[in-house]
Amino acid sequence: MTIGYRLKELKNLNIFSVNDLSELLKCEQPTISNYFNDKRAISTQSLELITDRYNINLNWLITGKGKMFLSDAPQVPASEHQKKITELEKEIEKLKKEIAYRNSIADEIAALKKENAKLDQENRALTAELLEKLRRLADFAPNPKLVKT
Repeated sequence: MTIGYRLKELKNLNIFSVNDLSELLKCEQPTISNYFNDKRAISTQSLELITDRYNINLNWLITGKGKMFLSDAPQVPASEHQKKITELEKEIEKLKKEIAYRNSIADEIAALKKENAKLDQENRALTAELLEKLRRLADFAPNPKLVKT
């Protein structure tokens, strides 16, 4: 078995994707494919980046001997982390929109309450004015039965 074979094995276990390695190693995806197919030798520096990032046993990656991972803890693929991050970012955006919507409703309610208070005050003033006019009219009326209400 070769390093390329073991890299493919890790990819097939969803430890990383071609894109993940391409970003990590700062190279094009065809280069990664060449590593997988043993058409191109991978540098020691690149191997160290991979093993450090994904907690892989460097000895296993080079020779196939020993455990695949440095610890017995189950490995969560970086691509899975990225998927979760993307999902959480989408959820955050939804929540931001919901908060903005609720804030706009709260602002509208506050404006309506203010307008309602203003109209209520105007209504009381007009009612008082009307009552005052009716009282004056009643004072001038010779017969209360003649005052139409």
